[in-house]
Amino acid sequence: MVLRILLIALSLLISGCKPGPDSDGLKAEIQAKLDTRFGEGLFFIQELSREGSYPFQELGDPTERLLLYYDANILFMKDYSLSEWDQLDKSALASVLGAGPLGVKGVRKEGNSKGDHLMIHGTSTYEKKGNDWVSSMHIAPQANVEADAPRSFDEDGEIDTTLPTSRLLNEIETRLRTLRRSKGTELFEIEGDLESSLLSVELRLDALEGRESLLAGRQSGEYFRLSEAMQELYGKRGEELRAYATSGSDQNLSLLNQGLGTFAISQNDVAHRYYREGHQELRAVASLYPELMHIVVSRQSKISQLSELKGRKISIGQKGSGTLENARLILRSSGLKDEDFIEVRTLESRQALDLLVSGELDAVFLTMAVPSRMLEEASSKARLSLIPIPQKARDEALKSEPWLVKASIARNSYSGVEADVPTLGVTAMALTRKDTPARRVEDFLSRLFDANSDFGSQFGMAHYITTRTATVGIGMPLHDSALQFFQGRGVQLTE
Repeated sequence: MVLRILLIALSLLISGCKPGPDSDGLKAEIQAKLDTRFGEGLFFIQELSREGSYPFQELGDPTERLLLYYDANILFMKDYSLSEWDQLDKSALASVLGAGPLGVKGVRKEGNSKGDHLMIHGTSTYEKKGNDWVSSMHIAPQANVEADAPRSFDEDGEIDTTLPTSRLLNEIETRLRTLRRSKGTELFEIEGDLESSLLSVELRLDALEGRESLLAGRQSGEYFRLSEAMQELYGKRGEELRAYATSGSDQNLSLLNQGLGTFAISQNDVAHRYYREGHQELRAVASLYPELMHIVVSRQSKISQLSELKGRKISIGQKGSGTLENARLILRSSGLKDEDFIEVRTLESRQALDLLVSGELDAVFLTMAVPSRMLEEASSKARLSLIPIPQKARDEALKSEPWLVKASIARNSYSGVEADVPTLGVTAMALTRKDTPARRVEDFLSRLFDANSDFGSQFGMAHYITTRTATVGIGMPLHDSALQFFQGRGVQLTE
């Protein structure tokens, strides 16, 4: 296999004048990637055609890069399910192929059989080395999604900067911009408080206007991608469901418990805690997909065990996130305290990974679906690895959080992960309040499940979301309408 990959790399170096490999060279390279990640004999590329390319560079990086587009017809050589929770799935396949949610067609939720075909629209990235283009692990950047800034308008629809609210916001923005040059890190909590306040105001306005909303997570994460896909589904039917970026599970449930927001996405363990602590108005809507705990380190650090993090700098997740709760649980179950580390930071996931790549952090704790595009992007910039959660720590964690599950991050889920990594898992779940009207809950579930083929084209984890697993790990009462919805479809309730 190694010799085969080296031969393919050599063929790319000596390919002709057209930038990057031709269709045959690209086909051989993608086949080798499939064989390396999923094992030989599962997938066979019957046809592949190169469809186009564009050059690009990253800001501040002079390296010339090339992104190739291709279409392919891939044959299943064996029976295999790309929808299971405990093995390499559709997201892992899309990662290998450089494909988005719309780029992999033909995956069956019940599993694919030998002889089935996948139609692929994928990409592959290359870097300029001398006069040649060579295959690269670098991931082409996606467009950043900017949140709409708060605005006040006059009667003609123009921004009115004379209103007290606008003057206040403009003054705060100016002061933050000035201070950010010298006190960027120290301003992080202040900016977080400001975002939370503005979000609360928006949700109160939604309630007054009768709008439905879905509290998600950070714009770079899967919760927000799911919420955007749901927002689009509602929009196609002339209805409105507003997706909101938040800091994560804890903030979502806090807002929902205050009567703000219609639906929320949360890790199941965080939801269980809220319910146990007396927030009895919360109700489960559906279990969505699994998320696994990651402890990411630089390979250069040679850290291979959790105990070796003592005396290091770590980030354990942003305040208000499920990652933070999971990291605290892992450290507590391992007998580790904050004073065992030089520095313990509570950073947003992407920011933490950037600091890990630059060497300013030694380890980052993350809870996310596998594979994570965010982690793949970081791995393309530095050699990263995952360390396991020790057996004793996992057993201890399960005593206090029985809704967690023992799991493993499968080998080949990420570049350089050559063996299964023992860890713990949670499930992402949708929630609402007991008093949410039945029609709203039924409509939400109908969009989620009955329109799933449409939903799947917008959200990369949609293949996990099935009625078969819709009540796995919820551990709290379902909303009455959700209970009727699942009973009407013969779902075996597992709460």
